[in-house]
Parts: sequence; C-alpha cells; structure tokens
Amino acid sequence: MLIQLKYLIQEMRPKQWTKNLFIFAAAMFTRKLDDINILKSLGIGFFVFCMISGVIYIINDWMDKEKDKLHPEKRYRPIASGLLNSHFALVSSILIAVFSICLAWITLSRLTVYVIFSYLLINLLYSFWLKHIVIVDINNIAIGFVLRVLGGVVILKKFTPAIEASPWLLLCTYFLALFLAAAKRRHELLYIDSGVNHRKSLKDYSEELIDSILSVAASASIICYSLYTVFIEFAFPKLKSSPEPIHNLYFTVPLVVVAILRYKFLIFNRQEGGSPEKVLLTDRPLQLVIFIWVLMVVGLAYMQPYVQEME
Repeated sequence: MLIQLKYLIQEMRPKQWTKNLFIFAAAMFTRKLDDINILKSLGIGFFVFCMISGVIYIINDWMDKEKDKLHPEKRYRPIASGLLNSHFALVSSILIAVFSICLAWITLSRLTVYVIFSYLLINLLYSFWLKHIVIVDINNIAIGFVLRVLGGVVILKKFTPAIEASPWLLLCTYFLALFLAAAKRRHELLYIDSGVNHRKSLKDYSEELIDSILSVAASASIICYSLYTVFIEFAFPKLKSSPEPIHNLYFTVPLVVVAILRYKFLIFNRQEGGSPEKVLLTDRPLQLVIFIWVLMVVGLAYMQPYVQEME
C-alpha cells in the first residue's frame, strides 16, 4: 500500500506544482505578501491547486496509458509502466478532488471555489476531448494559468475588496503560458519519435505554424507586461479605493525580455522546451534572470514606503 501511495504521488508530478505559484502573482504586485492571514489563505489555495492539478495528471495519464508507452520519457510514469494500479489511481484521484474542493469550500471564499472548480472542469475537458484539437489544446493550457492568477485575486478580494484583476496581467499570463505550451508542442513534433501517434493533435501542427505561434505569444507577453507596468503606474491611482501601485515597475521590463529571449534560445539552439519545469530548474542563466526580476519587483514594492518615510 505504501509503495502504491509513493507511485501515486509521483503520478501527481510534484515538480510541476511550481506552475501553481502563479496564485501568488496578484499578492506580489499589490504588496500583500507581508500579511500573514493572506499568506495562509494563499497557501491553502496553492495546496488545493496542487492537489487538483495532480488529480488532472492522474486522470490524463489514466486515459493515455497506452499512448504514453510510445513516448521515450512518459513510458516510465507509474501508470504507463504498470507500477501503479490504474484503478487505485483513478479512485484516489476522485477522493483527492472531493477533499480539495471541500477544503476550499470551508476555508476560502465561494468565488475561489468557483474558480478552482472551473480549473478542474476545463482540464477534464482537456483530458477527454480538447487535447486532440489543434490550437484549442494549447489555448486550454493557457487558460488554466489565467485561472491560477484569478484564484489568487479572488482570495485577496476576501481581505481587500477593492482589488481587481488587471486585464493586462491576465493577458500577459495567457500569452506567456501559450508561449510555453507551443514550445512543448514544437519539441514533441520535432524531437520525439512517434510523436504524432502519442498526441493526436500533432498531426495538424507544423514547424512553421508553431514557430509563428511562438513569435506572436512571445511578443504579446512582452507588450502586455509592459502595458501592465505602465497601467498600474498611472491608471490605478485614479481608481477609487485602489491599492497604492508599485512605482517604476517598468524598469523590470528588460528582464522579462531577456528571460523570454533566453527561453527562445533554448528552444531553437538547444532543442529544449519540451519540459518547461525542467528548464526552469536546470538552466542557470534563466534562473538568475528570474531571481533578479523577483528581487526587483519585491524591492520596488516594499522599499518604496520606507523611502517615502525617509523623505
């Protein structure tokens, strides 16, 4: 039983749970990371999103266990390799989903539960149907990231009702996730044997199509982030009861440009991009740029009040 639990956790892919850190985005940009009550609620939200995403991974791998056997890496996953009993995995995923939704219902706002349920629903649709439709499949992945950010926003609204989701931040999240999803499809199409047999939608993709999607998504991500940094500087102060904006955030735009260009370099020059979480955990230059970006954002957010007091 303990061995099965071990493989169940592996099947939930803890390394990919870093994607759920997007739930903290709104708190970082609104200076709420120093509020212990908000952090507790965001921590619960992060845990619930991790559990729900783990459930989706289990169901998706349960659906694709035969196809995954054709994949050079996915064939070693517990369900595809036979190490994890597929019936045990399916029943466990249902129980985990019910527990997670109940936890969110008890501890978080009802609106947060609706966002989490929407995330579960669109991913179930993805597992059973949408992943087979060209373009729609990567758009579905991108929407999942947007819902993560929205989850963080609705958690904040419980404590600060005036906080609203910035459309520029949501669009930036969407295009960035679209960029990462397209990079993964490119890697599967070009560098994995029997890729089309493994993923049905790949037969409708071409290298030219995916490269154009990458260019559009990368450019749109940079533009939307740039507009967001300007919007919070000049538009937020005009909104009634809005939180004090982070000033000079546009100084972080070059770092975002460098990070995206570095990722494109890894995609085209080193044939990486098939596993975004692996790239983020192994590429030192990209890690350094992201680390500096986080330091700058946090510094601009939390040092500004002290500078104003000194003045």
